[in-house]
Amino acid sequence: MGELVDAVWEIGGDELGIDAQALDKLERAHGRLRQPAALNAATRMRTHLLNLDRDFAPYAQTDPADPPAPEQEFDPTDAVETSDTPTATVVRAVAWRSVPDRHNVRSAIASVSSQLDDICEQVQRANLPDGEQALTRIERAQLIAILQTAIAILQAPMVERGLLARAGKSLGDAAAKTAEREVQQGLGAMMGIARKELFELLRSIFLG
Repeated sequence: MGELVDAVWEIGGDELGIDAQALDKLERAHGRLRQPAALNAATRMRTHLLNLDRDFAPYAQTDPADPPAPEQEFDPTDAVETSDTPTATVVRAVAWRSVPDRHNVRSAIASVSSQLDDICEQVQRANLPDGEQALTRIERAQLIAILQTAIAILQAPMVERGLLARAGKSLGDAAAKTAEREVQQGLGAMMGIARKELFELLRSIFLG
Protein backbone atom coordinates (compact mmCIF):
# COMPACT_ATOMS: atom_id res chain seq x y z
CA MET A 1 0.00 0.00 0.00
CA GLY A 2 2.88 2.38 0.78
CA GLU A 3 4.21 2.17 -2.80
CA LEU A 4 0.72 2.82 -4.18
CA VAL A 5 0.29 5.93 -2.01
CA ASP A 6 3.68 7.24 -3.11
CA ALA A 7 2.78 6.72 -6.76
CA VAL A 8 -0.54 8.50 -6.37
CA TRP A 9 1.24 11.46 -4.80
CA GLU A 10 3.71 11.49 -7.70
CA ILE A 11 1.21 11.22 -10.59
CA GLY A 12 -2.00 12.67 -9.18
CA GLY A 13 -5.50 11.29 -8.88
CA ASP A 14 -6.93 13.21 -11.80
CA GLU A 15 -4.40 11.65 -14.17
CA LEU A 16 -5.23 8.20 -12.85
CA GLY A 17 -9.02 8.66 -12.77
CA ILE A 18 -9.43 7.60 -9.11
CA ASP A 19 -12.66 8.73 -7.45
CA ALA A 20 -12.41 11.62 -5.01
CA GLN A 21 -13.24 9.66 -1.84
CA ALA A 22 -10.67 6.96 -2.47
CA LEU A 23 -8.16 9.58 -3.58
CA ASP A 24 -8.62 11.51 -0.33
CA LYS A 25 -7.93 8.41 1.74
CA LEU A 26 -4.91 7.47 -0.34
CA GLU A 27 -3.33 10.90 -0.40
CA ARG A 28 -3.92 11.50 3.29
CA ALA A 29 -3.12 7.90 4.21
CA HIS A 30 -6.05 8.23 6.59
CA GLY A 31 -9.19 6.12 6.99
CA ARG A 32 -10.07 2.61 5.90
CA LEU A 33 -10.06 1.89 2.18
CA ARG A 34 -12.12 -1.08 1.01
CA GLN A 35 -10.31 -3.77 -0.90
CA PRO A 36 -12.21 -3.20 -4.20
CA ALA A 37 -11.30 0.50 -4.13
CA ALA A 38 -7.64 -0.30 -3.47
CA LEU A 39 -7.59 -2.87 -6.27
CA ASN A 40 -9.23 -0.35 -8.59
CA ALA A 41 -6.57 2.24 -7.77
CA ALA A 42 -3.81 -0.30 -8.32
CA THR A 43 -5.34 -1.40 -11.63
CA ARG A 44 -5.55 2.18 -12.86
CA MET A 45 -1.93 2.71 -11.84
CA ARG A 46 -0.89 -0.36 -13.84
CA THR A 47 -2.88 0.81 -16.87
CA HIS A 48 -1.28 4.23 -16.65
CA LEU A 49 2.23 2.75 -16.58
CA LEU A 50 1.48 0.41 -19.50
CA ASN A 51 0.26 3.39 -21.52
CA LEU A 52 3.48 5.22 -20.76
CA ASP A 53 5.49 2.22 -21.96
CA ARG A 54 3.46 2.13 -25.17
CA ASP A 55 3.85 5.86 -25.81
CA PHE A 56 7.60 5.83 -25.34
CA ALA A 57 8.26 2.51 -27.07
CA PRO A 58 9.25 4.09 -30.44
CA TYR A 59 12.08 5.97 -28.70
CA ALA A 60 13.57 2.92 -26.98
CA GLN A 61 16.81 1.72 -28.55
CA THR A 62 16.55 -1.84 -27.28
CA ASP A 63 13.90 -4.06 -25.85
CA PRO A 64 14.50 -4.29 -22.08
CA ALA A 65 13.42 -7.92 -22.25
CA ASP A 66 16.22 -8.74 -24.66
CA PRO A 67 19.55 -9.62 -23.02
CA PRO A 68 22.45 -7.36 -24.02
CA ALA A 69 24.71 -8.66 -26.73
CA PRO A 70 27.84 -10.30 -25.26
CA GLU A 71 30.97 -8.19 -25.40
CA GLN A 72 33.41 -9.45 -28.00
CA GLU A 73 36.64 -10.57 -26.44
CA PHE A 74 39.93 -10.59 -28.33
CA ASP A 75 40.72 -14.13 -29.48
CA PRO A 76 44.42 -14.70 -30.23
CA THR A 77 43.47 -17.48 -32.67
CA ASP A 78 41.55 -15.10 -34.97
CA ALA A 79 43.11 -14.72 -38.40
CA VAL A 80 44.28 -11.34 -39.62
CA GLU A 81 41.68 -9.71 -41.88
CA THR A 82 42.55 -10.50 -45.51
CA SER A 83 40.09 -8.26 -47.36
CA ASP A 84 40.85 -4.79 -48.63
CA THR A 85 37.87 -3.40 -46.71
CA PRO A 86 39.16 -1.23 -43.80
CA THR A 87 38.30 -2.73 -40.44
CA ALA A 88 38.97 -1.54 -36.92
CA THR A 89 41.62 -3.53 -35.08
CA VAL A 90 40.58 -3.72 -31.44
CA VAL A 91 43.13 -4.93 -28.90
CA ARG A 92 42.06 -5.43 -25.30
CA ALA A 93 44.55 -4.67 -22.51
CA VAL A 94 45.16 -7.70 -20.29
CA ALA A 95 47.86 -6.95 -17.72
CA TRP A 96 50.44 -4.26 -17.05
CA ARG A 97 53.84 -4.97 -15.54
CA SER A 98 56.79 -2.78 -14.61
CA VAL A 99 59.84 -3.53 -16.73
CA PRO A 100 62.46 -5.27 -14.56
CA ASP A 101 65.68 -3.34 -14.25
CA ARG A 102 67.84 -6.20 -15.51
CA HIS A 103 70.51 -6.09 -18.19
CA ASN A 104 69.14 -9.06 -20.13
CA VAL A 105 65.66 -7.51 -20.24
CA ARG A 106 66.98 -4.14 -21.40
CA SER A 107 69.07 -5.84 -24.11
CA ALA A 108 66.10 -7.90 -25.27
CA ILE A 109 63.89 -4.82 -25.46
CA ALA A 110 66.49 -3.00 -27.55
CA SER A 111 66.86 -6.00 -29.89
CA VAL A 112 63.13 -6.56 -30.36
CA SER A 113 62.44 -2.85 -30.84
CA SER A 114 65.12 -2.65 -33.52
CA GLN A 115 63.72 -5.70 -35.33
CA LEU A 116 60.18 -4.35 -35.26
CA ASP A 117 61.38 -1.01 -36.60
CA ASP A 118 63.25 -2.77 -39.44
CA ILE A 119 60.14 -4.78 -40.32
CA CYS A 120 57.99 -1.64 -40.43
CA GLU A 121 60.50 -0.02 -42.78
CA GLN A 122 60.66 -3.09 -45.04
CA VAL A 123 56.87 -3.31 -45.25
CA GLN A 124 56.53 0.41 -45.98
CA ARG A 125 59.25 0.48 -48.64
CA ALA A 126 58.35 -2.70 -50.48
CA ASN A 127 58.24 -1.78 -54.19
CA LEU A 128 56.45 -4.89 -55.44
CA PRO A 129 53.03 -4.50 -57.10
CA ASP A 130 50.16 -5.08 -54.68
CA GLY A 131 49.30 -8.39 -56.33
CA GLU A 132 52.81 -9.74 -55.69
CA GLN A 133 53.03 -8.79 -52.02
CA ALA A 134 52.28 -11.19 -49.20
CA LEU A 135 49.94 -8.74 -47.46
CA THR A 136 47.17 -6.58 -48.81
CA ARG A 137 47.35 -2.82 -48.51
CA ILE A 138 45.02 -2.85 -45.50
CA GLU A 139 46.94 -5.68 -43.83
CA ARG A 140 50.21 -3.80 -44.27
CA ALA A 141 48.75 -0.66 -42.72
CA GLN A 142 47.34 -2.62 -39.79
CA LEU A 143 50.60 -4.48 -39.20
CA ILE A 144 52.64 -1.26 -39.21
CA ALA A 145 50.23 0.41 -36.78
CA ILE A 146 50.38 -2.55 -34.39
CA LEU A 147 54.17 -2.84 -34.54
CA GLN A 148 54.69 0.88 -34.03
CA THR A 149 52.41 0.71 -31.01
CA ALA A 150 54.46 -2.21 -29.66
CA ILE A 151 57.70 -0.24 -30.15
CA ALA A 152 56.27 2.69 -28.18
CA ILE A 153 55.11 0.38 -25.37
CA LEU A 154 58.54 -1.25 -25.14
CA GLN A 155 60.10 2.16 -24.46
CA ALA A 156 57.81 2.80 -21.47
CA PRO A 157 58.57 1.91 -17.84
CA MET A 158 55.51 -0.41 -17.85
CA VAL A 159 54.49 -2.82 -20.61
CA GLU A 160 51.13 -4.37 -21.43
CA ARG A 161 50.92 -8.07 -22.19
CA GLY A 162 47.83 -8.11 -24.43
CA LEU A 163 49.08 -5.42 -26.79
CA LEU A 164 52.50 -7.01 -27.19
CA ALA A 165 51.01 -10.48 -27.61
CA ARG A 166 48.81 -9.07 -30.38
CA ALA A 167 51.92 -7.75 -32.10
CA GLY A 168 53.51 -11.19 -31.85
CA LYS A 169 50.42 -12.84 -33.31
CA SER A 170 50.33 -10.34 -36.17
CA LEU A 171 53.97 -11.12 -36.96
CA GLY A 172 53.24 -14.84 -37.00
CA ASP A 173 50.22 -14.45 -39.25
CA ALA A 174 52.13 -12.21 -41.66
CA ALA A 175 55.10 -14.60 -41.77
CA ALA A 176 52.73 -17.48 -42.56
CA LYS A 177 51.32 -15.54 -45.50
CA THR A 178 54.77 -14.95 -46.98
CA ALA A 179 55.36 -18.70 -46.88
CA GLU A 180 51.89 -19.53 -48.20
CA ARG A 181 52.18 -17.16 -51.17
CA GLU A 182 55.91 -17.82 -51.65
CA VAL A 183 56.77 -14.12 -51.81
CA GLN A 184 58.88 -11.84 -49.61
CA GLN A 185 60.22 -14.87 -47.77
CA GLY A 186 63.19 -12.93 -46.41
CA LEU A 187 60.76 -10.52 -44.76
CA GLY A 188 58.78 -13.50 -43.47
CA ALA A 189 61.91 -14.93 -41.87
CA MET A 190 62.56 -11.59 -40.13
CA MET A 191 59.01 -11.61 -38.81
CA GLY A 192 59.35 -15.15 -37.49
CA ILE A 193 62.55 -14.30 -35.59
CA ALA A 194 61.06 -11.10 -34.17
CA ARG A 195 57.94 -12.97 -33.07
CA LYS A 196 60.01 -15.59 -31.23
CA GLU A 197 62.14 -12.99 -29.44
CA LEU A 198 59.10 -10.89 -28.55
CA PHE A 199 57.39 -13.82 -26.83
CA GLU A 200 60.62 -14.72 -25.04
CA LEU A 201 60.77 -11.13 -23.79
CA LEU A 202 57.16 -11.34 -22.56
CA ARG A 203 57.94 -14.51 -20.62
CA SER A 204 60.99 -12.85 -19.11
CA ILE A 205 58.97 -9.82 -17.95
CA PHE A 206 55.74 -11.48 -16.84
CA LEU A 207 57.04 -14.83 -15.58
CA GLY A 208 60.42 -13.69 -14.30
